[in-house]
Amino acid sequence: MRYGPLGIILICAFLVLLLPAKAFAHSSVLTEIPMPNSILASSPPVIKLTFNERLEKELFSIKVMDSQGKSVTSAKTQMSLTQRELNLTLPPLNDGVYTVDYKVISADGHPIEADYTFTIGNASRASSGINGTDANSESNLSSNSKHFNTLLYLGRFLFYASLLGLCGWIFWTLAYRPIAQDLVNFNRKITLVLQIGFLFSLLLMIFTQLQAIADQWSFTTVKSVLLGTTLGYSWFASLGLSIIGFIFLSRSRIFDGLWVVLLLTAKVGNGHAMSFENHIGMAALNVVHLFAAAIWVGGLLYIIAHWRKFHDYTIKFLPQFSKYALLSMLLLTVSGTLYTLIILPKIEYLFETQWGILLCTKIGLMLLVFAVGGMLRYYMKRKKSISIKQLVRIDISLMLLILLIVSIFTYLNPLPDNLALQKQAMESQSNHEMMLK
Repeated sequence: MRYGPLGIILICAFLVLLLPAKAFAHSSVLTEIPMPNSILASSPPVIKLTFNERLEKELFSIKVMDSQGKSVTSAKTQMSLTQRELNLTLPPLNDGVYTVDYKVISADGHPIEADYTFTIGNASRASSGINGTDANSESNLSSNSKHFNTLLYLGRFLFYASLLGLCGWIFWTLAYRPIAQDLVNFNRKITLVLQIGFLFSLLLMIFTQLQAIADQWSFTTVKSVLLGTTLGYSWFASLGLSIIGFIFLSRSRIFDGLWVVLLLTAKVGNGHAMSFENHIGMAALNVVHLFAAAIWVGGLLYIIAHWRKFHDYTIKFLPQFSKYALLSMLLLTVSGTLYTLIILPKIEYLFETQWGILLCTKIGLMLLVFAVGGMLRYYMKRKKSISIKQLVRIDISLMLLILLIVSIFTYLNPLPDNLALQKQAMESQSNHEMMLK
């Protein structure tokens, strides 16, 4: 079996380096007017928030409340044409302490919610002001609803496992086509089961992410997300491809290969790549990364499915899987490293965020996968079936752990929560508080 297709993909991964990308991973506030904890001599005419990247044009809001928790205006929040700035016009306000609460959806589909306070006149400060701290679900693993948070990450785990398993399975049915009719029929049955599992996990993920984004379930809210955001388009594309797959998969090799590429591309619309200025280049890199992962995950699934019923066939398959798995691991390493270097402004953030810590854990597990792969090739040469079976089990366990980590850290913020505030403080410490004249 030749390495042609993977070689081409590897070249594409390096070519992505030539495409410029702006190093932002999630939306964060660059400027807040009035600034958090500022003391103003008079009522501000407007609340103005500027973000580091494009926001989704649906389900955004700014609310300003007085010390009694009452909204001070019924005006609607306006978004700029660049989709990076929010404005809320204010009526004249009396002296007092006011809370600014804002909610947006970042371009990568993650909800962001935060609040802060400012003071007008000589009013006494609130006992505990919130200094623009990010309180969204992707920033950390804590949540007001522990059970819902668990369901959210469970849904994402099942989605990634079923997506990579299905795409990888189809890849191997194309790359290592069986001749015997009973094997062909068996593979088609497994393909159907995997399709059903993927559709279920996709619906579960959509439900849990909608729950995280929307304040309340309503037709208008769901419609806004599904028809007005990149996230919604990604879901629609994935659902459409899933349904089409039930009709046309396993009939044409060309269609099957194209379907896999389109499904992985649709997934990229629901991820970090869409938050970049050059989202096309980052999306291409992400597709390459997902495809490499699918080859490994799908190959292990192929071994599990055939081990007992078609044992001799599986033993013959192992050397081919080993070669492609090694290439896919190398491709995962290259694409993952590039992705991380582009996302993080500073490599130190790897050790300052839960995202970074989980990524380091994933890297450690990947090193173990390389070691297991080396041992697997060693025992295959000596045809020790018992040792091979044990190593395959270890490889599968490592795969599940990595998928679990991926399902969590892809929903977290790669940047420290207080990054925007630190930048503000460095730019103008003297303007942090406006004193009464």
